[in-house]
Amino acid sequence: MVERWAGRLLDQSRTVVLAAIAVIAVWRTGMTAYWQPLQYEIAEAFPRPTSSYRGGAVLSPALMTLLGLDDGTDRGWFAIHLVITVAAIFVVGVLVWRRFPTPDQRWFVLVALAGSSYPVTLLIRIGHYDVWFLLGAGIVVLARSWPAVVAGGLLMGLTNVEQAIIALMTLAAVAWLIDRSILRSAGIAAASVICAWVAIQGWYAAYDVEQETRAGLLGRNFDAAWRGFARALPIQVFSWFSAAWLVVLTVCRSAWIFIALVALPALMAIITVDGTRVFVACVAPAFLAILVVAAHEVDELALQRLTRWTLIFMILTPGVSTFVGGGVPLPWIDYT
Repeated sequence: MVERWAGRLLDQSRTVVLAAIAVIAVWRTGMTAYWQPLQYEIAEAFPRPTSSYRGGAVLSPALMTLLGLDDGTDRGWFAIHLVITVAAIFVVGVLVWRRFPTPDQRWFVLVALAGSSYPVTLLIRIGHYDVWFLLGAGIVVLARSWPAVVAGGLLMGLTNVEQAIIALMTLAAVAWLIDRSILRSAGIAAASVICAWVAIQGWYAAYDVEQETRAGLLGRNFDAAWRGFARALPIQVFSWFSAAWLVVLTVCRSAWIFIALVALPALMAIITVDGTRVFVACVAPAFLAILVVAAHEVDELALQRLTRWTLIFMILTPGVSTFVGGGVPLPWIDYT
């Protein structure tokens, strides 16, 4: 009966289904602004880079300076990033719609994405640079043209080079096992990330500023990282894919595919302090690749059932994300 209800919902008009998916995704997650004074300091100093490792995430500071919104408060920062978040979700949605010819395929990918921690990471940190990274990841996997893939790789590289390298390594490992044609996009994106890194290094060298690296933080934060990971178990692991665990465990055809998908992102989540958002960023391109291949290969009836049950699981479970120290805020309660 519950599955039949989900099926009837997915049979409604496109507008109704999209609205329902959006409402459920926001309802299960909540929304909150992410703001730190350091972000303003980076934007205020632009175009001169700062020594912070976050200074390499150049897109938001550049945009804020260009629009004249670097006023030292969170209002302008939140407003523009709310617009960017909505735009990023819209772009990924359009790419999904254009990539797949049938409604069943489209709804499967959109429901799986909405039920995953992809929107969780976006909505509970509106103002964080992850929005650029996840948009880039979506473009790399879903776009069909190489210029678009180049743009996606640049978005990733100009946001977080280290995460981009891990994410594309994970994508390549999964692509090797499920569809080697995806390796072309991974290679183009990797070249773009390298170009972004060279540009950032040149920018810092031009201003004679030495940048703190994320690699340098690993040893300093390792103890807090693994203790926070252990503290948040088992919610930590659930938060990696959220309701989309149902999809991952169903469509991974072998243990090797699952290991390739999870191993490196899990390691990064364990040895760094930011928990869920690190895993989501590092797994995003590979997770999208899994969805693309499954949408084409899974039997039509099986795909419909998987979509319905993912939607049901999405309604029944909260969208949660762990934070520094293993904290697990509750949607709409602790997100303020």
